[in-house]
Amino acid sequence: MSNRKIRLVFPAARAEPCGAGVLGGGGDRIDVAHITRYTDYVRKNLTLTIEEDLLRDARRIALDRDTSVNELVRNYLGHLVRHREPGKATAAALKDFWRTHSVTMGKRSWTRDELHDRR
Repeated sequence: MSNRKIRLVFPAARAEPCGAGVLGGGGDRIDVAHITRYTDYVRKNLTLTIEEDLLRDARRIALDRDTSVNELVRNYLGHLVRHREPGKATAAALKDFWRTHSVTMGKRSWTRDELHDRR
């Protein structure tokens, strides 16, 4: 069994020109053809070394799912990152729910001891 390198491409910040302008003032004036800002994503390369059998099986799975090995790995890593702390996501969703929904309760007419038959 031999290892084989595959190159994967992942998103990263993309730079794009956003206009022309002049920097500085007085005698220190610099004309600028364009200013770059980061607005979207471009892909970053990642090289993995895996066994040929694993790569062959991954390609079969990708073919069955009408996708690529690159997409399979990207989706897996995205899922891994998004679900690394599921408790925090659930707590945030509950906080958001309670912030946006109101609940009206009547006056409490019982005691803790009554609920537990501790008279």
